[in-house]
Amino acid sequence: MNFKKGPAPVSVRALFSPLGPGTFLELLLAVDTNFKTRDPKRALGYFEDKLHYSTGPSELENAIAHGRRAGVDFNLIDIRAAGAFAKGHIPGALNLPEDEWSTLAGLSSDRINIVYGDTPVSRRSTLAAVEFTSLGFPVMELDGGFSAW
Repeated sequence: MNFKKGPAPVSVRALFSPLGPGTFLELLLAVDTNFKTRDPKRALGYFEDKLHYSTGPSELENAIAHGRRAGVDFNLIDIRAAGAFAKGHIPGALNLPEDEWSTLAGLSSDRINIVYGDTPVSRRSTLAAVEFTSLGFPVMELDGGFSAW
């Protein structure tokens, strides 16, 4: 490879150091974040809702192993691309990639649909949850996605 010599890149931290015009924290607050939200009542509502509308890998594993025998029934909806699904998925999951969401294939209106994507940083499963709940389907989201499984 042919690299041109030039000045070393300046980090964002260096630009916003205490010695510069602002601080790194000021940069974070200037970016579109929720760091400014300091409303405990609103946060309480969010975390209570999160408990009701998401589940973790260990809870899901327990539900797969024991829940269905106890009458807890649910659908697992893997919203990753078909190729990723073919390489591996949670046992019993149905594949409904984003380009097929409009088909609603595999979704159930009479039991919980647990959706999951790739990783904890992917928001695609949240988008799927919004899409499916807006159409009247009961939905939960798997925290951490397939990578947490």
